[in-house]
Amino acid sequence: MCPEDFEHIHLEGIALRDGDRKQYCVADGQGYVLYVTAQAATVDEAREKSESLIRQIYFPRMMYRNDIGINFVRLNLGYL
Repeated sequence: MCPEDFEHIHLEGIALRDGDRKQYCVADGQGYVLYVTAQAATVDEAREKSESLIRQIYFPRMMYRNDIGINFVRLNLGYL
């Protein structure tokens, strides 16, 4: 992961515990710890960029949506 990748990772609902060793923990009841964003010329390219970044992140019991943008592409409304 390069430093520019961190511009597309947005932390949410976490806190840094500073004890014997520093560690991040979930700080609210929502269950979301971060959001990953991407920009590209097409929705499909942006999806691939965000999924590539997600594959480099690990959290125990991690879950994420992989359907973002699919309905937009299927509708083909001509906005892009």
